[in-house]
Amino acid sequence: MLALAADFRIMVSEKAKISLNEINIGVSVFAGALEMLKFCVGQRNAEHILKAGKMYTPDEAFQLGLIDKMSTPDMLIVSVQMDLDR
Repeated sequence: MLALAADFRIMVSEKAKISLNEINIGVSVFAGALEMLKFCVGQRNAEHILKAGKMYTPDEAFQLGLIDKMSTPDMLIVSVQMDLDR
């Protein structure tokens, strides 16, 4: 949920995973969080993400629209600085 509220989402491309797994642990998804998800990834992808409740690799997250960019761990700070300079 915190990542969805960010203006720009960069994810480290190695072992990192991202999920919206509230469904798997029996927690409700708040309406505001659902709207943020739909805004970021679109209606169809939001439905898929919520129903699947799975952990996504950086490549999968990028394809779904959960993240905007991938970076290697050693280039993360450089990637953030480049985006801030735009």
